[in-house]
Amino acid sequence: MPPPEIIPNRYHARFPQVKTKFNIFDALLAVVLAAAAFFLFFYGSARWSGGRSGGLFVRVLSGSDEIRSAPLDVDRIIKIRDGFTVKIEKSRVSVLSSDCPKKICEHSGSISRAGDSIVCAPNKIAVTIVAKDINYDAVTK
Repeated sequence: MPPPEIIPNRYHARFPQVKTKFNIFDALLAVVLAAAAFFLFFYGSARWSGGRSGGLFVRVLSGSDEIRSAPLDVDRIIKIRDGFTVKIEKSRVSVLSSDCPKKICEHSGSISRAGDSIVCAPNKIAVTIVAKDINYDAVTK
């Protein structure tokens, strides 16, 4: 095997650079690393957030008081009070009806992950998805 070609380095003459070629093992390593990153992104984020629906609960708060709590994996319609209704369907939560003037909470769409919230400011109601075993919002180092 011939020695690798030496390329003169005009900035650091004492430390010459060696020219190497991209081979099949480099490509294989890139594919393995990309697959691992893909797996960790999708599987890891679902696992660390409490999953998509298993172990998740809908918590409805009025101010700081909990009005209602229900599992996310059972489809149902929850009437909180006259004029305010929450719908749980296919592990997603949305505000079905609200008696607030602009109805921003109705138009905000549905939520499905731990930590997501829908807030109705005029009614002072917050609908939040929480994980069963997680009692904290974030972890810092």
